[in-house]
Amino acid sequence: MERKYDMAVSHAFLLHMHNAKDILQKMKESVLPHGKVICFEPHWIGGMANYYVEDMQQSNVV
Repeated sequence: MERKYDMAVSHAFLLHMHNAKDILQKMKESVLPHGKVICFEPHWIGGMANYYVEDMQQSNVV
């Protein structure tokens, strides 16, 4: 019997994978009906939001 889980979670993982859709599909298949798949994927611009260089637009720094 294949194990199923209430929840599948990943954090800052899928953005590094060339086959992210396949991995996400496997995560979906690993949860019980009405289970949850939760993925936290940081956005690189959001992560750089606190950077500041005088006289430069932030988009040029990032």
